[in-house]
Parts: sequence; structure tokens; C-alpha cells
Amino acid sequence: MKSICKILAGLGLIMVMVTGAQAQEQPNPDENRNEHLRRLVEQHTRTYVRAMRYNDYDAAKDALLQVVSAVPGNDSLLFNLSLLYYEMQKYPSALLAARDVLTLRPRHLGGLELAAMASENLGIREEALKHYETLYMETDQLEVLYKVAFMQFDLKRYNEARASSQIILDSSKADEVKMVFTLENDIDKEFPIKVALLNLKGMISEAEGNNEKARGYYQEALQIASDFPPARENLNKMK
Repeated sequence: MKSICKILAGLGLIMVMVTGAQAQEQPNPDENRNEHLRRLVEQHTRTYVRAMRYNDYDAAKDALLQVVSAVPGNDSLLFNLSLLYYEMQKYPSALLAARDVLTLRPRHLGGLELAAMASENLGIREEALKHYETLYMETDQLEVLYKVAFMQFDLKRYNEARASSQIILDSSKADEVKMVFTLENDIDKEFPIKVALLNLKGMISEAEGNNEKARGYYQEALQIASDFPPARENLNKMK
């Protein structure tokens, strides 16, 4: 899956977001109040940028939360708050903020991905699957559909997992897609998505009690990439 966008660190970028958020607010005749709000946002924005420069995520999170509170109803600010929570491994907070993003914009791609990943880390697999499915429908990315297939397998929805896997294998784009897996020496390496799918189909067959068919899938995956860790581990377990 394509990596999610980096946390905003530039004053110019975040001020554009804040300006856009203020434009969404209803006109307020009280100019003093508007000026106070502008100065408040600028102050917390400067704190956020400096905290990010110093890798002080706690201070950055607090400052960004203040901006979100001062300028509510802006999906860009909420998304960046959710992303910051996720980077800090505060998955419950990341999920709650991502849900708020999706309340404002149900098809927000970043919000969908964050909601899916945070749910997955929290073990809320049904919700994670729902968000991954929506994300796939919006993006048509095969990497996302692979996540869907794997989560369907985890939820023991084997027929659905098999069907999702086959959609990827039948796609004309499948040969172009690579996925990163970690080797035994902790080195990351790219493998064709077909290898991962053959391994997944082997796992599905094994879960259904068809060990012979599972062994065939694992062996087929290793014929394409002899050092693919999951297939090799799964095949060794069967021996």
C-alpha cells in the first residue's frame, strides 16, 4: 500500500489550511473576536511548527489540538491530528479523530486509510475491513485489495478472501505491483504481489483442511521467489 502522506511541518502549509478553515466559518460581525481567533491560531501554529522541528510530538499534538478546537469542522486539520496521533502510536485517539474526518468527508482517502490502520492496530477487525473495502472502492489499488483479502482471511471469511485474491491475480496490473516483506536478516525486500497472494491462498486452503492444495500454493510461490519468508515458513510448518 502506498505510504500515507507525511505530517505537515511547514508554517506556510499549515497556515494555508487554517486560512481555508476560517473561510468555512460563518461571517462574524464581531471583528475583535475574529482578530483574537486569528492570533490564537497563529500562536498555536508557531508552537506546532517549532515542536515538530524539535521532534516533540506531545507538544505538537497539543498545539494542533488547540488549532482544531479554535477552527472546528475542517477535515484537513483533523486528518493531520489523526495522523500525528497515529505516528505517536496513540491508536484510540487516531481512530476517533479519523472517524471525525469521515463524518465530515466520508470519502476522505487519508481518513479512510488512517481509520483502517488504527482499527487494525486496535484489533477492531470488522471496522478495519469496512474502511479498507471503502478505500479500495475509491482508489482501485490492488495493494488495498490485498489488505482486504488478508483481513477477510483473519475473519474466517474464506470464500470472500479467495475471491478478492483472484480478482488481483486476474488483474492486468498485477504484474506491476510489488509488496515489501522483511527477510530473516531484517532487510526489507520487494516481492511480486502474486507471491503474497499464492501464499494467502495456501493459508486459506490449509485453514479449510486441504493440506495438499495448500502445499501446492506454497511451492508455487517459492518457485517464483525462493526466499519469500511467509511461504517458506508455512511450508516448513507443514513438514
